[in-house]
This record gives sequence, structure tokens and C-alpha cells, in this order.
Amino acid sequence: MAANSGKIYIAADKLYCYDTTLTQLWAYDGGAPCSSSPQLEGDKLYLGIGDKIHSVDLNGNNVWQSPAIVGGSINSSPKVSNGIVYYGAQDKKIYAIKQSDGSPVWNYLTLDKVESSPMVYGGMCIIGSTDYELYCIDTISGLLRWKYHTLERVNSSPTIHPSTNTVLVGSYDFNFYAIDHVSGKLKWKYPAGSLIKCSPVVYGNLVYFTSFDRYLYCVDARDGKLIWKQFINANSQGSPIVDDLSNGQYSSESGMSK
Repeated sequence: MAANSGKIYIAADKLYCYDTTLTQLWAYDGGAPCSSSPQLEGDKLYLGIGDKIHSVDLNGNNVWQSPAIVGGSINSSPKVSNGIVYYGAQDKKIYAIKQSDGSPVWNYLTLDKVESSPMVYGGMCIIGSTDYELYCIDTISGLLRWKYHTLERVNSSPTIHPSTNTVLVGSYDFNFYAIDHVSGKLKWKYPAGSLIKCSPVVYGNLVYFTSFDRYLYCVDARDGKLIWKQFINANSQGSPIVDDLSNGQYSSESGMSK
């Protein structure tokens, strides 16, 4: 889901647009059910539908569809940065395509499906894979800068603590990781009680995430110390949102895959 200027965009069997009274304004049929969450950038929406990225304007009209170069569905929600759309796919690849027309820029092959959604920061595209790795790819060259190995799948979508240039991401190995953005070396990790699939959200020096152990965690992003945790009585793959009543903080979007 995405929202802006009194409109809500929901990906389901089609891409739907509602106003704040839940009146449907339009529905975009991409020929198949939506397979990722929509990402709003400027006056366009970008989302995965089957094996293509679709660019849709805010009136529900198709602008372009990416070429059918992906050998599997796109469950990773795309990220747009500096005229490039980044995403992962079930064919084990990380892709970069042009925002203007969807034409290919580069792709990088991992060892398993890519269901995490990318973060773009400091000239690097950072994204997890079900091959247990977190990848950092140079946004210009498409070459690997570093990768960090966990002990299970990384379907969580990474985020950044900007004041320390720390990448924050969860893994199915029950650990929440803090990794140096430049070197790819571990700074700290926090052990949860079960797998972490959600996308974390950073607010100030705190990072929030949920786990399948039924807890919502608040951890200091600088050193990994637990501030508090709250039992929520349900396994959670949902991503937190922080509302400070003035400027809400939102987590990066995970894909729609299970």
C-alpha cells in the first residue's frame, strides 16, 4: 500500500486507488494479480505484476511495462532513486532498470530468490536474498561491493541509521543485524526469539522491528542495546510505523511473498 495527498493505493488482484472515504477512484488491471507493494515516486507508481515492473500514473493509466527479462515473479517492492528502479526477483537476480521507460541497466545474480526489497543509499543498492546473504551492489556499475552472510534467509528489507551509516536488517536466523554501510562488517547483532521477516523502521537513534516470537522490539541503533520489548500475542511479519504526531516514520516495504 502507498498513500499521498488524500489517496490510498492498494495492490491486490488489481492496483486500486481510493480516497480517504474509501470511495474507489480507479482500478488498474495489469493482466495478472499484483505481486509487490506499490512504490510512489513523483507522479508515478511502480510495482511488480508477475514478471514485469509496471509504471502507472496517478490517474490509473499504464506508462510502461518492463521487458519480460525476468525468469520468475517480482515479489520485491521496487525502489526508485536517481532515475533508476531497483528490485529483486524469483529468478535469483537483482535488477536496475531506467525509470523513464523500463529499459535494462544492469542485473546481478545471487544464489537464490530475492524477496527482500532494496534500500538505495550512498551509491549502493542493498538487498537481502534467500541464499542467506545481504548484498551491497554499486548502483552505477552493478558490481558487488560487499555481502554479509547470515545463517538463514534474509527476506527483511534493510534500512539505514544515517548518523552512523549503519545498515539494519533482520534474518530468519532469529538475529537482527547492524552492518557497516561502507565495509560490510558486523557492528552488532541482537538475538530475537524467532525469525525476523519484517522491515525495520528507524526513528532518531532507535530502531523498531517485530519477530515471529510475538514481540515488538525497540533497540538502540548505535549499540544494539534493548530499550524495551512488548508482547503482541501474535507471530508478526508486519513492519512498524512510528507516528510522532508531526512527521510519521515509515519502514521500507517488503515484498508480498509469504
